[in-house]
Amino acid sequence: DVEISGWDVLQFLKLVRSGDATVMEMLLCPMTYINDKALMAEVKSAMDHFCPPSKLARTNTTMAKAILSQIRDNKGKFANMKPGTKQTKSFGYILRNLLSAHVLLSCKTTSQAHLSR
Repeated sequence: DVEISGWDVLQFLKLVRSGDATVMEMLLCPMTYINDKALMAEVKSAMDHFCPPSKLARTNTTMAKAILSQIRDNKGKFANMKPGTKQTKSFGYILRNLLSAHVLLSCKTTSQAHLSR
């Protein structure tokens, strides 16, 4: 699977300011293909100001709870999955969010978090 994400700059900065989980995961991921180091340093500085690790960790745990609820209620993307696939994928989604929260809580600033830990 290949996943490509992109936003215009203003929308991207709004998402950084709001602590959008997808944007934060993208910024903290060690894999980058194209990277303007000066711009990324400024974005990560803004990320530290607007999105403390505790806020993002709370977002990740909330997402894990929501996924668990969808599985339990057989809703969302889990509604039509085959039983074996549902358990495997759901465990991966929940684990990713909980591990991200764990890494974030071990850091003083968000930009110190590296999701490759």
